[in-house]
Amino acid sequence: MTKIIASLLPILLLVFLGCGKKINLPNELEKETSVRFHLSGIPSERNEMYVLVTAVKENGDTIFSNRKISVMNEQGRYTTKALPVNASELVITKFLVFYSADSIYLANPKTGSIKEKSVSKALPIKFNIQKNSENQLSVPVTAVDPSENAAAYGYHQTEFGSYSTIPLLFHLSVKVGKIWYDSLPGLLTIRARYTDGQIWTREIQLSEGLTRINIPSGLKEYELDIEKWGVIMHKKLNENTIHSGDHIHLTAEKEARYLISESVFIDNGAGYIPDSKKYFFYDTYDRIEKTLYYQRSASQQEMALTFQSNFRYHSGNKWDTILRYNAAGELVGYLSRTFNNDKVISAQEKNYDYYTNADYSYHTSADRNEVNATYRFSNGNSLDYKMYFKKGNNIQDKATSSTGSIESGNYLYDTNINPFYQLDFDDLFLSGHSKNNVISSSKLYFGSFPAVVPYHVKYSYTEDGYPSEVIISYKGYTSQKHSFRMKKIYQYR
Repeated sequence: MTKIIASLLPILLLVFLGCGKKINLPNELEKETSVRFHLSGIPSERNEMYVLVTAVKENGDTIFSNRKISVMNEQGRYTTKALPVNASELVITKFLVFYSADSIYLANPKTGSIKEKSVSKALPIKFNIQKNSENQLSVPVTAVDPSENAAAYGYHQTEFGSYSTIPLLFHLSVKVGKIWYDSLPGLLTIRARYTDGQIWTREIQLSEGLTRINIPSGLKEYELDIEKWGVIMHKKLNENTIHSGDHIHLTAEKEARYLISESVFIDNGAGYIPDSKKYFFYDTYDRIEKTLYYQRSASQQEMALTFQSNFRYHSGNKWDTILRYNAAGELVGYLSRTFNNDKVISAQEKNYDYYTNADYSYHTSADRNEVNATYRFSNGNSLDYKMYFKKGNNIQDKATSSTGSIESGNYLYDTNINPFYQLDFDDLFLSGHSKNNVISSSKLYFGSFPAVVPYHVKYSYTEDGYPSEVIISYKGYTSQKHSFRMKKIYQYR
């Protein structure tokens, strides 16, 4: 919405950084290292096929252990989704294909087994992994003969399934500080022991929302382990307390981390150059108290203090006023807001002699929440802005100005933590109002359009779910050619 807003302001500053200049991006746009398994030798498709794979590094360190991966039919070629790996080589030691309710269908036999010669290459199979690429690994399989036991293929009988199951629905949530992050993805490990001492185990990637998992029935106890954002969750299920269709909630809580700086670098073809830096300070209640904004100046080598913002609280943990000062310590603006039941209902912003007044209203429907904002500017213009939130994120918006310009957008998010939402670091246009981080957007403009637009976003994260770095690549809106890159580096306490 920045272009429409800018068009309503009396002063518009446009900065062009290498606009229209095509620059190769060999580093930041590289793919992550991953593997995709292709199945050769499938006689016919079955419903709900999935692979169960164990793979190790050449030194024996585990990469996957009984990892369950769905099989897709891509124009007659059977393949799994890509899985990220951190290894230069991969040795497959187990490869089985099941369908429906854990019914064995296909296998890659192990070397030395009776069925070894039924495939072109038996396990173990070693693959070299190319870094920053999606590695396509072809694994030959053969149909499992129901008249033969698992030993003929080099496996234990319990590894072939052939047991009754209990379908359960799994759900992962983590509370970070005061905020719940719900329906998270994560890698779940389930273990159970048979009466003969054999262990049934699965590594299953939970999807967002509910994930259905079939576990074998008749076992006394099941152990669940999952790690998310540095928190390890362990849970035990007893056969007498679980029933078909039960919801299994995996939950944990952890302390929030606090942003202490955001450094911005610009690369317009000659490498990254420091552009600005913002420091964050907190009071004894861990509420944001002050920010200092430094910016690169053409007249001096070091970045200079440009603005200081002081946050004021009159009740509770939500600020109601931000006072803005210039480098000389003179008050040059403010942002104030009023609340009703913890929701902002009105706000006023002053920048030097320019005022903006805003009113907000809220509406809730079955699948999303709507925020309607009306802005009135001191130059006589106005703006209507609609935002649609789902799962705590602004997934769609539309801005219509009194000058006739229209801007709309659709947004996709990751499932990690937006540190600004954690801090209630918001502005007049609620740009910090989403729980997660935007990873892609689709925008439409009518009447006016920006000089550049983002076309690629790549985040790096800390182990506890916070962004450590983001690289945003921009292109010219009309030329569609690369213009510049922006890198932001975050530090926390």
